[in-house]
Amino acid sequence: MSAERVKKTPILIIVLGFLTVLEPIAKDIYLPAFEDIADKLNTHISPISYTLSSFFIGLSARQLMLFYAGVFWP
Repeated sequence: MSAERVKKTPILIIVLGFLTVLEPIAKDIYLPAFEDIADKLNTHISPISYTLSSFFIGLSARQLMLFYAGVFWP
């Protein structure tokens, strides 16, 4: 393992750890507010749930990109 790769590993661990902690915090804040958001936007709850799905898709895509950047980036 090269010295550059060893220097990069702690930063990658911190970023991936932050992204792992971000999911439960965002979910715990966002889910109880579904009804309030739907009332403010004068819509049903189902379109609001699409935003939660897109959040999780984006979160997983970022984690995959950072993982592959850490594994394959010399």
